[in-house]
Amino acid sequence: PEAAILEPLVFLVIVGTVLLQGISAKPFAQRLGISEADPQGFLIMGADRFACDLAAIIKKAGFVVRLVDVNRANVLAARLRGLDAIQANILSEYVESELDLSGIGRLLAVTHNDEANALACQHFEDEFTSQEVYQLVPQLSEREQSALNLPNLGHLLFGRQVTCENINQRLENGAVIKTTPITDKFTPDDFKRLNGAEPLILAAYRGKEIVISTLDRPVTPQTGWTIISLVKEPAGTSRQTTAGNGSTPPAQSTPA
Repeated sequence: PEAAILEPLVFLVIVGTVLLQGISAKPFAQRLGISEADPQGFLIMGADRFACDLAAIIKKAGFVVRLVDVNRANVLAARLRGLDAIQANILSEYVESELDLSGIGRLLAVTHNDEANALACQHFEDEFTSQEVYQLVPQLSEREQSALNLPNLGHLLFGRQVTCENINQRLENGAVIKTTPITDKFTPDDFKRLNGAEPLILAAYRGKEIVISTLDRPVTPQTGWTIISLVKEPAGTSRQTTAGNGSTPPAQSTPA
């Protein structure tokens, strides 16, 4: 009789343990202080020039950033720049079980493959929540996406026309990613006056907080924040760029 009772109890304990691990491991770890309650770091899908330039800026600002790409040459180039990059399929079991995500709280899917970007956002929704998965604007039209049954599964990054092709074209035309602190001496108006309609704002950070610019939640320059933007520097302009009112923003380009 005791064995008959014990067997189902053992089964329930095993099932309960598995469910708890799958459903509440992250919150439980947070309560124990093992993981951060609001990690600000980035997992970036892709390691091409744009991804690496952005990752370098994010890393320099003090945030954790890891890149994953299936292209070996991209990964090697990223590592040569001192970036944490691995060669793997981001949807693989290896990445899910082995990749260290400590300090990371969001996904940026920035490859040229629209479908892969969307699938990655779907895959990491449980890990990061739907509010912290981001993908580039698809290069396909809405009609083409609908025909291929390819929905947008992450927040769309940066702007309506800012596809992977658009970004690469900007880079080929001389654009660079820069950081510009907005202060009392170099105001949001100065930033707009200096850059006009040209800057593509990617993100902004202040202390240990960073926000990403999206189609539905665009970042605007605010005092006390440092703007990360993709801008085309005029020929002959140094990295220390003079604003229209004579003030000089400490803007820094990423290394080529």
